[in-house]
Amino acid sequence: MGQKLLAASVLLIIIFFLPACGSLEEQMEIAKGEPLENLNLTFDLARLKKFHDPNFYYPAESDYELLLYNVDPNFSPEGSVTALCLQCSNLDIPPLPLLYFQAFRKNTTQKQLFLEIYYRFFTPEDIEPYIVYEDEEIAVVDVTDFLPVPDFAEQLELCLQGKYKHGRNWFTEVYKYVKTYEDLKVKKIKDSFQRA
Repeated sequence: MGQKLLAASVLLIIIFFLPACGSLEEQMEIAKGEPLENLNLTFDLARLKKFHDPNFYYPAESDYELLLYNVDPNFSPEGSVTALCLQCSNLDIPPLPLLYFQAFRKNTTQKQLFLEIYYRFFTPEDIEPYIVYEDEEIAVVDVTDFLPVPDFAEQLELCLQGKYKHGRNWFTEVYKYVKTYEDLKVKKIKDSFQRA
């Protein structure tokens, strides 16, 4: 009974208070995330540390690549993300997603800004620990924890598909390294490579 009364009170406040302040849409600005390349940005992958697979006698280095990733088929085009993947040239496996990123245009008005990440809304303060790059116009955010994607251990199992049962620790070392954001530097894509 008490919960119903509380819910009814909140609803009445919203119905009577918001019209006096203007509509909710008039009071807030929603920023939708985009893949980095849509905003002419990329990561400087050459700065990232290389890891060696200790299970091979010959040099077997990890490499990184950025892929456009769609979280689910119902996700709108603007909801696509940029996936930072581990590419292992010596293994017959697909690229292993490590982290997922989106770029957000910053607030250009005096309205309250909310960032939309996979159908949920966050304030800039909510996502502050996940910001890997920021300037006056754009913020690049690690959205991995906000997406319905497998965690890294599950992702690794899906990628390896039962192969490669020994010495997997180095995969985890790569993941822990990129998760520090230490060497993740955002750069502008050269004008000649911009989308038409």
